[in-house]
Amino acid sequence: MGAPRSRNAEYAAPGRRTRRPLPSPAGGATRHCATRIASALLFGATLAVPGATAESSQSPQPASVDTIARETSDPTSNIWMVPTILGFTDTPSMPYRRSNQFSIEIQPSMPVSFDDRWRLLNFPSLTLTSQGTPTNGQATGVESMSYLAAFSPKSTGGAFAWGLGPYVSFPVTTDRDLGVNQWQFGGGGMARIKTKDHVASVTVKAGWATARQRQQAGALQIEYNFQRFLKDGWQVGLGRNSTIEYTWQRGSGGAWNVPVGLNVGKTTYLGKLPVKFMAQYELMVVNANRWKPQHQVSLVVIPVLQNPP
Repeated sequence: MGAPRSRNAEYAAPGRRTRRPLPSPAGGATRHCATRIASALLFGATLAVPGATAESSQSPQPASVDTIARETSDPTSNIWMVPTILGFTDTPSMPYRRSNQFSIEIQPSMPVSFDDRWRLLNFPSLTLTSQGTPTNGQATGVESMSYLAAFSPKSTGGAFAWGLGPYVSFPVTTDRDLGVNQWQFGGGGMARIKTKDHVASVTVKAGWATARQRQQAGALQIEYNFQRFLKDGWQVGLGRNSTIEYTWQRGSGGAWNVPVGLNVGKTTYLGKLPVKFMAQYELMVVNANRWKPQHQVSLVVIPVLQNPP
């Protein structure tokens, strides 16, 4: 789960040719400032949260791989984990004769308790991308960085859980061929239903741009997830790392992108560290935006930093 994937940042209405905006003279300073702020959120949270060290110093009994498989598929889980998604595509995709793309998405999940009733679910996200360009070149760099903070009631073991809170996307894009470079502010949340053998969840993020340039005016992201748990840490499902997106321009229409993702996963222990490995194939069934590849293959690695209670 990440910022609006800015490689699909510009929508061209049928029959109309659009130009990318030239970078603002102050863009470098703004991007540098935003990068420092977002990096602090992404990498400094474990040091800034009171009590995190004390909790991690405990040595609870190792959880079963089946328990960890369920917890790492739940966006409202109480465990700390670092999903890392390696995505690759090399398929025909307009406007390129042959589009290639490699991306790394880092999406930590870091819940923090306030009291016996409430907690804060922290979801920073960083995406690094290398992709082909319309001029048959290669653009490589930071694509996006975002942060969602969702306030959520503490889980009481029930089937339903939810969270709501603010959302921000930072202007850290390092190459305009990777997408827009602007602040976006909004809100987001998630809802989850689970049973012993299944979990279903949806996470929504919406952001509106503050700049008045001819850039993306906003974006809506809907990440869906349905998983069926088998034995010995195995699972199969839909979504989990697939995001439906709607992006819109100022003074013009928008573009829907709807992927269908199929995945299989296995949770195991590497020494004392619980880790989930997943493989996913994604097909873009609605591809109204010219920046989206038609097919993508992903490998997901999810190390767990804190065992389920």
